[in-house]
Amino acid sequence: MKIKLRRETDEDRAARSRGVACEAQTGDPLFDDEVYIDSPSDEQTVLRTLASPELRAGVRALLAEGVEHVILDDKDGEISALLLHFTRAPHDAHRASRMLDAFVGVALNAPCVITSSEQRPADTERALLITGGILCGVLGTLGIAAYSLAAGQRCEFDSNPEASVLFSLDGCFTPAALGLTVGYLPGFLLGAAVSRRFRGRSDSHDRARSAHALTLILSVQLAIWLFAALLWLR
Repeated sequence: MKIKLRRETDEDRAARSRGVACEAQTGDPLFDDEVYIDSPSDEQTVLRTLASPELRAGVRALLAEGVEHVILDDKDGEISALLLHFTRAPHDAHRASRMLDAFVGVALNAPCVITSSEQRPADTERALLITGGILCGVLGTLGIAAYSLAAGQRCEFDSNPEASVLFSLDGCFTPAALGLTVGYLPGFLLGAAVSRRFRGRSDSHDRARSAHALTLILSVQLAIWLFAALLWLR
């Protein structure tokens, strides 16, 4: 089910109010106000899983103690909690005991989960974001090598005193500067348009932000390559 429970933020509330994010609500005001429910599972499944008041109280207690998130039915079919910091000043000798009690409350009141033979529908959005991230990484890695190769002596500062001149057609950094300047605005606008297509899921606002960033990065990378070709490969 991959039900991830974390502290709710102002960004979560804004995304939900705009209709971008779609989050299940348990009807427990304290829980719904403090905890954000992020899961690919349907709302009925999520609400049945979180039906126990003791479970919800345990999750709230864990988050209050500094746990980053609690996941019910993670990839290994287990309940897990992530804690990234361990010390506080002054030292609280009873913190570990309280956290253990809260986790026990969650575990004892979570429903029994068995493996289903049904396959979850393909997540095309996630696949596209992963592909976009890989593409950015590959283009960035290859782009640095290709840029250096195409620049040749333009970036050999020791042997070429004029190599570092920025606003020269043969300047080492000229295509990068022009690509960043010219590619930013189209990438930003296109990214905004692409990101609007991400909505209706509990993590749609996070996906939209990632899509916007990837589109912007790709736009700048392509602009840099274009200017390098126009200026250097004439």
